[in-house]
Amino acid sequence: MKRRKILLTLLSIVAMMFLSLLTTTQQAQAQTTYSGQAVGVIANATIINVVTANARLADTGPLPPGGGTQSSGPLVNASIELFPGASTNSRIDTTLIQTTTSGGAAAGTPNSSQSSALVNGLAVRLLANTVGGATVTATTVQSTSQCVCGATPVCSGTTTIENLQVNGVLIPIPGFATGTVTVTPAPNTTLLPALTGVAGLTIILNEQTTVAGSDNITVNAIHIIFRDPITGALIADIIVAQSYSDIAGCLAPTAATASISGRIRDVNGKSASRVIVTLTNLSTGESLTTRTNFLGRYTFEDVPTGGSYRAQPQRINFILAF
Repeated sequence: MKRRKILLTLLSIVAMMFLSLLTTTQQAQAQTTYSGQAVGVIANATIINVVTANARLADTGPLPPGGGTQSSGPLVNASIELFPGASTNSRIDTTLIQTTTSGGAAAGTPNSSQSSALVNGLAVRLLANTVGGATVTATTVQSTSQCVCGATPVCSGTTTIENLQVNGVLIPIPGFATGTVTVTPAPNTTLLPALTGVAGLTIILNEQTTVAGSDNITVNAIHIIFRDPITGALIADIIVAQSYSDIAGCLAPTAATASISGRIRDVNGKSASRVIVTLTNLSTGESLTTRTNFLGRYTFEDVPTGGSYRAQPQRINFILAF
């Protein structure tokens, strides 16, 4: 009997080691795709329904679905003429533009996509030589966007603007004390003509939009809309520092599990059916039980990986086999 107990103890030790080594990970991997883009300036202008300008400065282009990094710039002293050939002094000038978009393992961020756009020395002149014209300036304009994987993907964005002025006057931003130079406006802060001081001029700060049913975000740091104050016709639609991020297919990984199986024999080597077998996690003390089939075989499904287990028959006269 002592020899039998010693044999069973040795077999139990071997079983613990064997089960620990044979435990394999069966973790589901979702196929994540990434998307992003950043643009320094997007300008559209019309005169009597005739398009006179349709331009983009420092466009990174779309991020490939597999991820990576794409940048544009630094672009120095770039400008756009809104009404070429006209003497209205309508143009956009910048001193520096830098944009970038990235995502995925190739960019060092396997669980996220992100974009940013920076514009320095902004000056937007809209019919500046005419009555009712406007000049919008800012020292620094920056937007960022990001989408992060999780049980529920989360997309967010930010905008920072320094020294925003219209016709040389610092614009008061809702939520900030008068005279504040650097602001991080709340999403979709809208400055109507009563605040901009120019009829027909509306400025949206930190404009954030998403597409229903997908995990994405577009952030426009400044969106300038200039209309004819009498007819309402659109004269200029200008976006400064646009960032876009998107991510898809990033399901949360399922818990890692494995199957553990073996066979029960009696001391004479015969298969033992309907024997209760207990599987114990030696780290947590949690246990599972099952019965052998008519061939003496048992199986434990969906066993959490990462620990050492001991499989033990209920009666001492049985031994484990693998």
